[in-house]
Amino acid sequence: MTEKFSKAVNDIVLNGEITPKEKALLKKLAKEEGVSDLDAEVYISKQIKKRKFEVSKEGFEQTKEVFSDVKETLQGLSNLGKIYNESKQLDNENLRIKGDIVKEARNFQRTQMVLEHIFSERRDVINKHFEAIDKGLREGNDQMILSGLKEVSNFVVTNPLGSFNDFKKLLNDKNETLMLDF
Repeated sequence: MTEKFSKAVNDIVLNGEITPKEKALLKKLAKEEGVSDLDAEVYISKQIKKRKFEVSKEGFEQTKEVFSDVKETLQGLSNLGKIYNESKQLDNENLRIKGDIVKEARNFQRTQMVLEHIFSERRDVINKHFEAIDKGLREGNDQMILSGLKEVSNFVVTNPLGSFNDFKKLLNDKNETLMLDF
């Protein structure tokens, strides 16, 4: 094979195909270069097969790259799906936490209301006893003064939170209905 003929064949057989007109031109060049028809035919066929193999190999590599890109894209989508699911789980958890906070705030408000009521009643009762003591002092009635002091003393030693503990038990028991009677 001459260098000129080999170069011409390689230049024409770029995509692994050759037209009849191109083949005729290559055979004419082979004759001019002193290459026999049979040798030229064999060389051209080998180069076509070689180039077809290279083209298909390039196509395979490109297909492999495309599949690799598709795989990466699918993995990315899968990760997005996981992130979305985690986001939804966090949203659900946030809603649950907000519900718990609202529930605790309501419990706090109820507890605060009950405590204010308990201590308001105690203040009113103690004030009534002191009124009796003041009246006894104004009238000079020792019996009224002693009775008032005794009643204040007995009332002060009682635990105002005893009923509150019962209230807390009722409040925390999901099976009990809370009845507030003020």
